[in-house]
Amino acid sequence: MIIGIGPIGCIPYFINKTPRSKDCNEDVNQKLKPFSTKLPWKLQELKTQLSGSLFTILDSFKMFKKIKDSPEKFGELIIDFFFVTKYDIHEKVERKLITFVY
Repeated sequence: MIIGIGPIGCIPYFINKTPRSKDCNEDVNQKLKPFSTKLPWKLQELKTQLSGSLFTILDSFKMFKKIKDSPEKFGELIIDFFFVTKYDIHEKVERKLITFVY
């Protein structure tokens, strides 16, 4: 199974860098589209070169779009990240929790 590059502009890093927005960074996503559209053609080319091979592609863009457009069908995704904000051998470790809900 070959998994295509997903909408990287939708990861928290890029969403947070998009001013006053909680949506995906579509500029980043559009830069990845050529790879996603060329992948099936390249795999077909490989299939002819490697007789007996079988490739299955998971289209991450389409999968993410279905989840984003109809989240009620897929449930809620909650991701928690813990970051160490202060560390000292003699003091208590300070951690910061960031939660992303999709």
